[in-house]
Amino acid sequence: MRKINVGATVSMDGVMQAPMGPAEDPTDGFKFGGWVFPYRSPESREELDGLFTEPFDLLLGRKTYETLAAFWPYQSEDPRCARSS
Repeated sequence: MRKINVGATVSMDGVMQAPMGPAEDPTDGFKFGGWVFPYRSPESREELDGLFTEPFDLLLGRKTYETLAAFWPYQSEDPRCARSS
C-alpha cells in the first residue's frame, strides 16, 4: 500500500483552506478566503518546494479537482511560458 502525504493549511480554530485569494471559494457566503497568504513564511515556502520537487501523484477532492480541471487544459507545455510566482 502506498503512503499518502497530506499537505493542508489549517487555522488554530480548524478552518482549512488552500492558500489562494479571497474569491477562491465563496461557498455559502464564505467571505474570509485568502487569509493564509499573508502568513506565509520562508520556511513554509521551502517546505512546499521540497514536496513538489520529486514526481508525485495527486489525490484531490471534488472541488479542487474541478478547479484544476478547468485551469490546466489551457496552459502551455512550453516551460518558457510558465508563470513565475
